Amino acid sequence: MKSISRIILVFIILSIPTVVRSAEFIWDRNMTPSGVGIGSLYMVGSIIDGDYDRFVSAIKKRGAKPFILYVRSGGGNVSEAMKIGRLVRQLSLTVYAPLSTLQNMNTASCDADVGSVGKPVPCICASACTLIWFGGVMRIGLAVYIHSIKYNETYFGSLSPQQAQIMYQHAMQEVHTYLAEMDIDDKYYYMMVRTGSSELQRASGHIGGDLGGWTPAYREWLYAKCGAPVEGDTSPAWGMCTVNVGNQAEVEAIRKVLNSQ
Repeated sequence: MKSISRIILVFIILSIPTVVRSAEFIWDRNMTPSGVGIGSLYMVGSIIDGDYDRFVSAIKKRGAKPFILYVRSGGGNVSEAMKIGRLVRQLSLTVYAPLSTLQNMNTASCDADVGSVGKPVPCICASACTLIWFGGVMRIGLAVYIHSIKYNETYFGSLSPQQAQIMYQHAMQEVHTYLAEMDIDDKYYYMMVRTGSSELQRASGHIGGDLGGWTPAYREWLYAKCGAPVEGDTSPAWGMCTVNVGNQAEVEAIRKVLNSQ
């Protein structure tokens, strides 16, 4: 089967005019100059061709050091998003979508992001952005939305219903395969299919719902490294172990990626 990018011109976007500017990858400007500790990298804006390379370039600027990825985007190119999402999983990253505040647990707020990136950001992770969020080994976020794929209207409208069905099925099969790789329950795939491309369906609760927390394989890997948590044990040793081994694995994975470029 040909890749999704060769079969169709397909974008998952909000029902707003197409934005052609690429996503920006911005390191938190409040980080220490030496970059000590866990960094914060923001992905801001629409996802287009070439954003995978821009993501890698941003990582190169800081080098092989652990970081958390914050995603703030209304969507964009599906193929590019899945490519970025697979790298996110390869690097064992934690990914944050916009969160709520203590004052309003049902509404996302990104006011604090202005201090980190120096400007307002889209306070949402939708469509193709959600595919990247799915790549995290730890996913946290409230404003996470999905919907069906959206095609170039002129191209898709020129097809017969039968041709349109074949192309839609091919494209969605690639998305389905990706979701399975990311340990995403099939109910979210069918939620995506049932939600029209001009609509949005929220997929995540305050702390991620059943999408939040560690992915199954990563959780079991941590347990193998640090042991399973013991009920009633309030010492910080177990949590420190999971952070340390996770950071070490992330640094090694980043180093491999940078050395291969």
